[in-house]
Parts: sequence; structure tokens; C-alpha cells
Amino acid sequence: MQAERGHVAYKKETTWGTVAEPATKVWTMTNEGIIQNIEEILSKASRGILDEPHSYQGLKTFGGPVGVEVHPDNFGDILRSAISAPVSNWAAASIVVLETCETAWVADTGCIAILDNNDYKTGSGSAKIYIPAGIAAGANIATKDFVAVDMTADDQIKLWIKCSVNTALGDFKFLLDEQAACAVPDILVDIDALTAGVWKEVTLTLPDMSAEDAVISIGIEMDVDKGECILWIDDIRRIDTASAAAATAKDHVFTPSQEDFADADTVKRCPLYPYTIEVHKDQAADEAFQFTGAIVNTLNIKFGTEDKIVNAVAGILAQNVNRITKTANAFPTTNPYVWAQAVISFGAGYVTNNYLENVEINIDNKIIGVPSLNNSYVIRKFYRSAPRTVNINFVTDFVDQTEYDIFVAGTEQKMRIIFTGAAIVGDLTFFNTFTLYFPKFRYITYPITNPGKGRLTVAVTGKAKYCPTEEFSHQFTLRNCTASY
Repeated sequence: MQAERGHVAYKKETTWGTVAEPATKVWTMTNEGIIQNIEEILSKASRGILDEPHSYQGLKTFGGPVGVEVHPDNFGDILRSAISAPVSNWAAASIVVLETCETAWVADTGCIAILDNNDYKTGSGSAKIYIPAGIAAGANIATKDFVAVDMTADDQIKLWIKCSVNTALGDFKFLLDEQAACAVPDILVDIDALTAGVWKEVTLTLPDMSAEDAVISIGIEMDVDKGECILWIDDIRRIDTASAAAATAKDHVFTPSQEDFADADTVKRCPLYPYTIEVHKDQAADEAFQFTGAIVNTLNIKFGTEDKIVNAVAGILAQNVNRITKTANAFPTTNPYVWAQAVISFGAGYVTNNYLENVEINIDNKIIGVPSLNNSYVIRKFYRSAPRTVNINFVTDFVDQTEYDIFVAGTEQKMRIIFTGAAIVGDLTFFNTFTLYFPKFRYITYPITNPGKGRLTVAVTGKAKYCPTEEFSHQFTLRNCTASY
């Protein structure tokens, strides 16, 4: 048997523990350690001898690490289990900022519009609109004029929006007009439901835009009286998704859920999205081990000046195992991400930090198995034994005390890592990208020590904390040509 001939293949399950075949997709495995453990139960009965008493088989558990190189396409299946199923959308052939919201809008019908430099999503400000009680439903509340823009090829609008009160779909509408101040709006699109006090990035599907070749104003209309409230708007982008390039590239956004995997039999037995995993070890007759009900409980991602290819270790837990004849499968043809493709930034303005040298990210879902009296030697379900955690550690060159002062102050800040790989469609418009975003990163230790010689570096530890305004602690995005996960 030869280790190099082995592979780890997989297929997603719709019902936890029910075999999904064939496992045609393959992870770019560097090492694998999924094993079966069988508990030994020792008899306590005295038999008049001094030797260890009889033993019996107890609980059977299955799991272990799978090391992989992080490639643009198949890594999404690992993220699907470790984080959650993604929201996938076609990448845009053209994303153009229509309105930065870096200046105040013009208020209408008794409202007040100002620039908010304290609460925003991009740049240094957002458009803030005070809406008093008694504003009639159907009224414009604020508008913004600009130089004429041809929007005939656009089919979506994407913007950040927040309201101080809960709203339903269509309570507010987004307006476009070829007249100033949206006098008689040409286009009206319902805005999504909003949770009070939470920023939300919404994507609005536009109707036929073939006549909109000179749009000069945008606005917000309130169609349901929400009483006294405040609305914030930021970073409005117009999007064309109709080109061949856009139909090839897709963005898959993985956001941790507060809910569990919805099992097809409606019984919540598994918190994470499961797979059937096939592990081939180059055995006689092409035999493979087939692990069912497998999940990614822990995920370690590591890269840097020492680990130059981005590597991950998926900590697998499974419910059961069978032995089968291996299935035919195809290995990925893309290149893995490498250390030099990373751009790391901190803070609200995403200031690039060029001093980090080695980074390690650890996600732990804290899942354990639960056995029961059900005539079986394997577990009945998985459950969360504790809150999930995201630890982020890195080594940084100690060039100044900027980040150290943030550690001392206990300040939480945004952290973002973007890997940009090869072009997807060959026209240098779309690239394979992997974005890791943490809205609230907190330093835990910042141990400045002097080794007595050489360069001063610091081995920093930190955590990604849950952010109430964004409703997650971490969010990963893959842009690639994979249709779905």
C-alpha cells in the first residue's frame, strides 16, 4: 500500500447518517487521521484470579483530522459544515458605486437628513435620516441628486441600510428617477425587512431598465407609517450581472447560523451540515472506508512566511463507518492559495497591516456525540456542548506600539484577510478570492519580550467575538466558478 495513492472524497447528506453516494468530489488532502475508537468495558466481577477481568465492547466513535491545501473550489464544502450553508449569488460583471453617502442627503416632508460620521459601513460616514411621527405613508423622506448615469445595463442595486425600528418587506422603497429629487420616480423597489438597530446589506432586483439612460436622483419612500424612527443608508452600488463573466463567477458567503442543520426527517440530531466521507488507503480490491454522518467540528487555517501554502485541518466527527469499493472521482485542477496573496487589514477603515508574518485561525464548534439505549453501539446524535469559539493567533514584527495600545485599551476592531488567486474567466475581471472577515477582533495577549538578540517579534493571541450589529462573529466568502455548495 502507498499513502500517495490515497484520497478523501465526499458527498453531502440530506439526512444525517444516511449514505450519500457516489462520493465524487475530492479534498486536496495532505494527511488524514480519521479512525475508529472502540471503548473497552471491564467487568467488575471477582473471578478468584489476579488477572484483569473480562472486557466487552462499548461505544464506537469515529473521527480525526484531515489536512488539506486550501483551493478556491472544494474548500467551500469544508466551510459549509464548519460554518453553515452559504448564500450564493452571481458575481457582478460591473460593480460601480452610485452613491458613497459621504455627504448629507436632502430631506423631504418634515424629515431631517444629516451626515453621520460615527455610524457607517464604508468610508467615513453614512446618510442619516430622522423621520418624525406623523409622516404620511407613501411620502419621500430623503433624496440625493447627482450627474446623469446610464443604468440601462444594470439589474441590481446593493446597499447597506439600518433602521432604529423593525421593518417588514416593502415598508420602505428605493427610488430611481431621471428627474431631480425623485419628483416622479421611474423605478420603485421594495427594501428588505430590517431588524431594529442592525445594519443589513440588501440586494434589490431592478425591473426593466432599458429606458433609464440618464438617472439623476435616488431616494427613499416610506410606504408604511413607522412612527418616529431613524434610517441610515451607506455605500449604494449599481450592478450588472448579465455578462458572460458574471455568469461564470459566483460569490458564496458563509455566515455562522444560530440554528441547526434542518434534517430531512425533521429531528434535530446534528447541529452542522453532514457529509458521507470516503477514505481510500490504497488497499486491496480498491477498498475504502465510508464514514457516514460526518461533520467538520473544528477547523484550523494556517499560513505565513513559514507555511507558504495556505493549509487547513478539518477535525472530523462521524456517526458510523462501512467498507465499500472506492468510487471514481476527479481531483481539483485549481492552484491553492499562497501566503503572498494575502492582504490583512484592521479597523473600521480597513487599514492594511504589512507586519504580520504567520497567522493561525481556529474555529471550534464544541460538538460531542450522545449515545442512548437504542440497540446500537454508535451515537444517536450530535449536540453543542458549549458556545463555539474562534481563536486568531499571529506573529507580528514589533515595529511600533499601535496595536499594543489597542490591546491595552481592550478595544475590539474589525479584521479582514483577503486572498486573491488566479483569474476565473481569463479576462482579468474576476479572480478566485477567499475573504475572511471578523467584525470584532479582540487581543487576548500581546507578550512583548526581548530574546536578547535578533529581531523583536510578538506571538499575539486573540479572539473573534460575536458582533450584535452584524449578528455573527466570523464570515468567510469564496469567489469562484462553483455553482453551489
